[in-house]
Amino acid sequence: MKRYALVQDGEIVKFRNVDEDDLILTSKLVAHNYLPVVEAIKPEIDRLTQTLSDSYEILEDTVERRWTIIARSTREIQTLKEEKIKQDTMNQIERVWDDVDWQLKVIAVIEKKHTDEAALVKGK
Repeated sequence: MKRYALVQDGEIVKFRNVDEDDLILTSKLVAHNYLPVVEAIKPEIDRLTQTLSDSYEILEDTVERRWTIIARSTREIQTLKEEKIKQDTMNQIERVWDDVDWQLKVIAVIEKKHTDEAALVKGK
């Protein structure tokens, strides 16, 4: 698939995705002032400490998509870690709920949660 952008008055109005083999639609888009979008490679990030933002630069014959890596704040990282501990705990409890010894396993999971939370607080 190839992506095209309609630019009017220096602003992107809309995007269209076109099969690269569809020469008829491609030529119609170009005739109606659509510009091909040049996609930058999406960078790999550490989802815990970083986030991505994209932007588009309108050039004479193309539109370039660019990626920016943004560092998360310490508070965001802390919140994400806390949420991950909670979600991991719930997932572990759900996995053992129907087991014969589910009570022992749930207690172990909760103890691990407390240990993880203590380590998180200690690491602040």
